[in-house]
Amino acid sequence: MKNLYLVFLALILLSCKEQKDSFHKEYVFNKSIATDNDLNKLFSDVDYIPLESTNETLIGFNPQLYVSSSKIYIYDHQYNKRVLVFNREGGFERFIGNVGGGPGEYTMAKNFVVNEPDDEVIINASPTGTLYHYGLDGTFRNIESLKVSISAFTLADKNKYWIYTGRNTLSGPDRLLLYKGNQKEKGFLPFDSERSPADCECFGNSPIRTFQESFYENIYHIKGDSLRLMYKLNFGKLQVPQNVLDGTDEDFGNFIKQNPYIAVFRYLENNHFIYAGLIEYDGKELKALYHWVIDKRNDKDAIIKMEPENTYFMGLQYPLQLTENDELVFLMNSPFFNEINKKGSGVFYKENFSGKVFENPIQTTCKLTIIE
Repeated sequence: MKNLYLVFLALILLSCKEQKDSFHKEYVFNKSIATDNDLNKLFSDVDYIPLESTNETLIGFNPQLYVSSSKIYIYDHQYNKRVLVFNREGGFERFIGNVGGGPGEYTMAKNFVVNEPDDEVIINASPTGTLYHYGLDGTFRNIESLKVSISAFTLADKNKYWIYTGRNTLSGPDRLLLYKGNQKEKGFLPFDSERSPADCECFGNSPIRTFQESFYENIYHIKGDSLRLMYKLNFGKLQVPQNVLDGTDEDFGNFIKQNPYIAVFRYLENNHFIYAGLIEYDGKELKALYHWVIDKRNDKDAIIKMEPENTYFMGLQYPLQLTENDELVFLMNSPFFNEINKKGSGVFYKENFSGKVFENPIQTTCKLTIIE
């Protein structure tokens, strides 16, 4: 009986190890198939929604975006430092959150989540882990103190969050953890890296919720309270070596200053497609941006390379959301809009927007094509 118990225990431990270390598939980035600057190869249709501009609703650089079935939610880091709500025609409706020292006000914020089942917006408003809850109508509800550093977060099951801590004096090395109430859940800490994700959008804003490690290029799927290593992205000679990643900060810094490499800046996934926005550095400067799209139905892929001086590069840098209808949603920088919206740019040209000038970003939605 004792021997049977030991065999059973060994099988359990083996299955746990396989769950943590195994992955479903590896995708290899083949730079030689990249097409220069031709985004028409990936997109079959493009729609524009100019966002209403007033002195109070101006949106600055690098905003965050969430598009629901009826609303557009944007967090503006630069000017308002709160969430702006627009309707699907681009008309401004309301603010959510406010900077200040009064009830329901915060001094700083990093990111937000729209919790549609509970009709609320949650703003991550402090590096010490304070979440501010508001109704979708902008009404302040409550403050939730998690007492752990939050660089980025997403929802798990009710009253639970997946939290990426970032690297700081409060939490120490980077951590990804499941948080419930005032308790850090045990057993869900497969990510323990010295190298943080490229930006705070490490949780994919798409129908399949994901977490993207930085230079390790591991992609995890999130489903409720479970986390599974799903894909590995392989960049060949442009991959940062494991011994450098596991070395000291000084070794890592010296390597990326002296060697070319590719890293994932944005990862999005739905039932049909994987989108990866890539950056390539040569150790000194940015060399290129890549849109890498994989059709999961046939495992075929397409790569569009954009040089930094190209207008598309500045106008359409990275999508902020992938919808269940295979649409990538960008916020296009207005100064580049008229250059992109020309007859020579194919699907990007729209006659009724030609020659117009906009102050706020233009929400640009691009339908992904099936890759043959």
